[in-house]
Amino acid sequence: MNYDIIGDIHGHADVHSATLVRTRRRHPFAQPSPTIIMAQQTIIRVFVSSTWLDLKPERATVEALLEKFRETKFIGMEHFGSRDETTRQASLDEVDRSELYLGIIGGRYGSGITEAEYDRARARRLSCLIYFKEDAAIPPEGRDAESGKAEFLSRFKDKLRDPARGHTVTEFSGAHELASRIAGDLHNWLFDRYLTPALEGAAQGALDAAQAAALGGDLRRLADLNRELSAQVAEERRRLDEQRRFALEAFYRLTYVVPDTLARYPDTARERESLVRDNLKQLDRLYNLTSAAHDVLRELATNHRLLATILLEQGKLKPALSAFAKSADYCAGLIRLQPGNALYHRDRAVSHLNAGMILERQDDPAAARAQYEAGSQSARRAAELDPQWSELARDAGNRVRRLGQG
Repeated sequence: MNYDIIGDIHGHADVHSATLVRTRRRHPFAQPSPTIIMAQQTIIRVFVSSTWLDLKPERATVEALLEKFRETKFIGMEHFGSRDETTRQASLDEVDRSELYLGIIGGRYGSGITEAEYDRARARRLSCLIYFKEDAAIPPEGRDAESGKAEFLSRFKDKLRDPARGHTVTEFSGAHELASRIAGDLHNWLFDRYLTPALEGAAQGALDAAQAAALGGDLRRLADLNRELSAQVAEERRRLDEQRRFALEAFYRLTYVVPDTLARYPDTARERESLVRDNLKQLDRLYNLTSAAHDVLRELATNHRLLATILLEQGKLKPALSAFAKSADYCAGLIRLQPGNALYHRDRAVSHLNAGMILERQDDPAAARAQYEAGSQSARRAAELDPQWSELARDAGNRVRRLGQG
């Protein structure tokens, strides 16, 4: 059986992505002083901790958000400047000078500085607000390439989830959703730490008229800021949803209709390759703008597999192998979103099996067998969910056994 141009992803069921149930946070390590009210222009140093390469958009959005709060100052690696001490020590020194730790965790562990910063914040008894980027929203390039880093990241995330640490973890899919969640959490934190003691003082008659008026102004301003941010996020999502719908309709025509038409004519492989590569560039942009939307993820998986088959027509084995690998990675992301979708398992199997056949042609049986094993696992799951893929599962198993005997 030839899997080079086996169909495309058709699973268009709606995504029901899990959302954490969030409760109003308490901050057991905060020690508010009843003499401090926000009207006194107290500046709160907020240390923003994350890996750098994969979370630049999120960091920029958080910095812009904190500028909207009169009482907060963004503290992060962007503004460390030139220092004699190492980056790690500079970071830890800034944690020591901060009053709130804000941790953003994506798909990379990096050098471990983020965990060290968190540990220092805990040792300094800082309040901690923690945010995880949803796994399905993390592209393959947003993960560590080095072996072993994934295990370090998993352990770090388990540490952060530990209920005994006194803080909860909130998930987000993109930069703007993160800003909305942080705005609400920061509002609550400022209220708990500064406004609640001031309100208690006001109830006891400890504030004079000017202080009471300033306090009322702070409360109104925080409420206005939350409404403003919520409205901005809602409006942006509405616009992006409309843009995405029209864009995806165009990409559908470019992905299926145009290449099929061109394929009827000889010597059009280069034109079809160029077309699909242009599709992928635009889909990547759409993917980043729409918080890694499920429908865009599906089109990325399809277009990478289509690109691979066109490259195979031209005998370009190495880039075809890379394209099949990317398609398999995107299919894995789709499976995390919809583990019961048989077509996603089948499409991932097809990508792995094609990669295995290329590796066999390149006389690398060990690597080919690894791809066949991955394809066989996905094909078996597809067959369990939908018996029409039983033949695919049998063929994949035969390929594994054949190379195992060789």
